[in-house]
Amino acid sequence: MYETRNSKPSHSCAVWPFWLAALASTALGFCYVWWRGFHRMLRRNVSPRGGNELAFVGMRQLFRTAYSFLGPLEVRGQENVPLIGGVIIASNHTSDADVTVLYTALPRWAWFLGKEEIFSIPFLGKLIQYYHAFPIRRTGPADRVAMKQVLDLLQEGEAVVMFPEGKLAEDGRLQAFQPGTAMLAFKAGVRVVPAALDGVSKVVPYGEVYPRPIFQRVRVRFGPPIDLSDIPLDDRHERLAIATQRIRAGVIELVKEISPSSLSPEDLQPVV
Repeated sequence: MYETRNSKPSHSCAVWPFWLAALASTALGFCYVWWRGFHRMLRRNVSPRGGNELAFVGMRQLFRTAYSFLGPLEVRGQENVPLIGGVIIASNHTSDADVTVLYTALPRWAWFLGKEEIFSIPFLGKLIQYYHAFPIRRTGPADRVAMKQVLDLLQEGEAVVMFPEGKLAEDGRLQAFQPGTAMLAFKAGVRVVPAALDGVSKVVPYGEVYPRPIFQRVRVRFGPPIDLSDIPLDDRHERLAIATQRIRAGVIELVKEISPSSLSPEDLQPVV
């Protein structure tokens, strides 16, 4: 008689149901977390002006998901951002991706200024315009058309994000602030919320286009609103200088907390 051997399933066949179940559970968990965030933002935010709310929330959640892989966002101070009424968000500027971080981190919809060169790129220019971005000319005389648009938005109760440095910081260090932010705050009669970002320049370094994972948190801070109404009206230039210095001091306090190495020794000195 011939001896027969019982056939045994291979090791790979035995474990594949486990891996399939684990993958399915992970996918379902991810979808659940994504939908919870999507639904929460739908309830929390006032509908964006001139856009579809689902499209705006979906884009924000897309950025949130992307940053969960590139560098999870650590956001603090959202309670300092007024949810209604005109307000300027003044932030340091270290990366072309700063806008995507602030778009995701802010507790309300906002408008963004971008360099006019971006808006000439086919499809991208139209896309970012739909998502509340508009161009500003950075060279030559002041762009009165862009400034008028910002002023109109603020007076209509919208939030506008501005980068008072006026351009991207190549070395990541905080630069001098231009007076345009203070001037618009005075004209519109609104407060300025300082903001600070750290880690974004590692996700998209200066001069590069494609993001990279950094395996550390991207930190965002919002400070208490700065009221400029108490500054004397005697001299216009002096008033703008004082207001600009006050806004920059507010940003410096936040940068000290998350990225002191990006400040000069003078900026690290305590304000007397």
